[in-house]
Amino acid sequence: MNIVPVSAAAARSELYRSFGVMNRVCWHGALPPCLLTLSFRLSPATLAYARAGNGAEPPRIVFNAPHCRRLCDADFLQIMAHEMIHIRQFALGGRGGHGRDFQDEQRRLGLVLGRVIPDSSPFGYVLFMHGLRGIRPAEAVRMLAGSSGSIRADKDFFNANFTHLYA
Repeated sequence: MNIVPVSAAAARSELYRSFGVMNRVCWHGALPPCLLTLSFRLSPATLAYARAGNGAEPPRIVFNAPHCRRLCDADFLQIMAHEMIHIRQFALGGRGGHGRDFQDEQRRLGLVLGRVIPDSSPFGYVLFMHGLRGIRPAEAVRMLAGSSGSIRADKDFFNANFTHLYA
């Protein structure tokens, strides 16, 4: 059953459900919670970016709203996975980037550019779980991109659900 989010709060919850499923499947829950936001100010060439947390602020993933609202769930989840690999690099003390460790992690997950994602890969299982549970992150992005949301609303949602981790 596919459930389309009917409010901004439900849409944000859907994005965090996607993050949680992918974190559990691909990294056994080892990634820290991240603030997930949309931006209308990114260059058209930037699909998203990840930023490390600093102890007082959580790590952040910012998605390009105009671009991401045109994507299907599988394509959006690939962008999210890409940025979550950067979050993993930061969590392990790295600086990010697309070097060998990043490429090795992409291969481990089954994210090889231009290739079909194997069902037996961790990312293949993420796609399966999203379909099984009716999680629709692309619909959530479309709703949030079309609403009058703000970074303040994103932070308020994050703080309401994860404040205990950054108190």
